[in-house]
Amino acid sequence: MEAAGFPVNGETYQAILSRMVSMGPNETIEARALRAVQGAKGPLHEAILNSLIRLRSISGDDVAFRRHISLLEQSNIGPGGDSMEGSPLDITTIALLIEHLGRQRDLNGALRLLSLVDEMKLGYTPEIIAHMISVCSRCGNQEVAFDLFARLLFDLPPGRRKRAFKLLRRFGWERHPGDLKDLKPINVHPSVYILNALGMLALRKRGLPAVFWLLELMEATQVTPDDDTARRILHHLNRYQYIEPNVLITILYRFMSYTSVRGRMRLANIAFHTLLKDHKMASSPRAGWKASATYLSQSRSPDSETHRDYLVKQTFRALGGEQDIKEMKSMPLRAILSSITDSGASQDHATYSLRMFYYARVEKNPKAVEDLYRRMLAVNLQPNAYHIAALIDAYILTGQIEKAREMFSVALSDGIKPQCVLYTMLICAYGDLGEPEKGLAFFRKMLEDEVVPDVASLDAVIRGYFMIKEYTTARKLLDELWTIVLPLDTKPASSVSLKDSMQMLRDQERNLLPLPPAERVSGTTTKQVLQSWRRSSKGNRGKHQVPPTSRHLQLVLGNPFSEKRE
Repeated sequence: MEAAGFPVNGETYQAILSRMVSMGPNETIEARALRAVQGAKGPLHEAILNSLIRLRSISGDDVAFRRHISLLEQSNIGPGGDSMEGSPLDITTIALLIEHLGRQRDLNGALRLLSLVDEMKLGYTPEIIAHMISVCSRCGNQEVAFDLFARLLFDLPPGRRKRAFKLLRRFGWERHPGDLKDLKPINVHPSVYILNALGMLALRKRGLPAVFWLLELMEATQVTPDDDTARRILHHLNRYQYIEPNVLITILYRFMSYTSVRGRMRLANIAFHTLLKDHKMASSPRAGWKASATYLSQSRSPDSETHRDYLVKQTFRALGGEQDIKEMKSMPLRAILSSITDSGASQDHATYSLRMFYYARVEKNPKAVEDLYRRMLAVNLQPNAYHIAALIDAYILTGQIEKAREMFSVALSDGIKPQCVLYTMLICAYGDLGEPEKGLAFFRKMLEDEVVPDVASLDAVIRGYFMIKEYTTARKLLDELWTIVLPLDTKPASSVSLKDSMQMLRDQERNLLPLPPAERVSGTTTKQVLQSWRRSSKGNRGKHQVPPTSRHLQLVLGNPFSEKRE
């Protein structure tokens, strides 16, 4: 801009900072943005500082976060909800502080900020309410969140208000219908931003049935789902609940009938990931000889192709143009892929990553994976660690370890930032070949390259020696390398057996990366939810749903809320 003679001012930096969340902090850009508004006052100055505050809050840099807070001369409250000298706060800054306290799981601090909004008569905003509901969700206090949302419903017509209260009770709201007198109405209409936050709380509490109830609640409050609604629901079901890919695809297929849901490629990527994950779980060897015998008995041979295999192959071959979409047997998938094609959406980083993993793990075709990598470079899509992982995986799975290492070096020369997981993959591969000394050498190379190892990379080194029964060497290396990845006080005593020490190592990894246990959804529950959705849609067709925008969706699906059944 400067070279072309265009002025770079505060508005320029505000636009840049608002989009830097996905990239992370940058000291140089932040310093220039601050210089651009130095000594200035007013909305632009506050907007830039608010962007810097949010950026540092998301990155977890508490020191920089407090530094930027201190630059707001109008602040009268600290990050923990403590009073400070000054004049009234900007309502946007209060919303950012509540969002920050949610990341710290500080419900009391967030409640103090919420009471400050009432005291200062600033007026609630959808952002304040959405962030407060998210804080309650993270802190496990859903009753406060439900009470807050209920305060938005008093201006609704009686029929819709009664229905909304009933749906809140299905989510788990415990208030009796006659016990609402202490709830003071808030003059903010429910928005999709607020309902998306409430939806995540409901999904964590109720699981798959909450999807149907959330959409009913949106209908009662006259709110239309958006990209974020669909993305949050699909992501949650994919990550935290065991559901069949067909169910997730059916839910996506329903969401895509809303004109407000536009990010079709991004949403479809979640469904594609579910297909790959399900295929991997089904094709991986079972634990124990009895489970393996059951899996490979009578009706199933190792080489037989199941419906699951057929579905994943059709989908990814259609994505690559090797399969005619019109010939796909799954109507929801056919409609989704055709809709994406009709919209002219380009395949993004995530789509390329999934396609590369498909060719690596299902087709076991390293040449196809490498071709996709080259194609990304040709269309100016910079590959990242996920794409390199797929490339390495393809050669490892076909026994070409040195070729995998060669492609790792090529990727680094192409400007890909080295990641710990890429080194770990090769360390594991050498261990599987019975050459743990090469894996150890690669671990030491990782240290030389100034890449910080993790528990998994150390586990891979020790596992290699364990597999060839060199237990003494394995124990010695575990003692030597433990403190590189974990604190000294977690190190097991020398009297602890190698087996128990390895278990302690894996326990430490689980503590560092805690994940909530995935809930298995029964087939009965799934069937009931989808049937209820269809019945409700049939009774309300034309009232609140908008027609599909895709020509193919109109032709293939018609109105998905009509009397037709798949």
